[in-house]
Amino acid sequence: MKTLQEAQEWQKRAFDKRAKKGEFSEGDVKKILSRIKCTTDLKEAAKDVDFVFEAVTEDIEVKREIFAKLDEISPHIQSSPQTAQQSEAP
Repeated sequence: MKTLQEAQEWQKRAFDKRAKKGEFSEGDVKKILSRIKCTTDLKEAAKDVDFVFEAVTEDIEVKREIFAKLDEISPHIQSSPQTAQQSEAP
């Protein structure tokens, strides 16, 4: 994803597609998307959380940098690195 806006658009397309399949109502999609908070500020993103699911570029140095920063922000945060490549929007 090149920008945060593109990521948000990808999320919306993915949920809209699932709604068209009958997995969610349009109202459900709106509620789900309203609960997803996107930011490029790691400190803001990690504030008051217990678990982080990371999905950044497949560059080990970038991943190390992010996890080091998370440890500085809050050492108690549990994390789950994402190592598989992301697919195109469903």
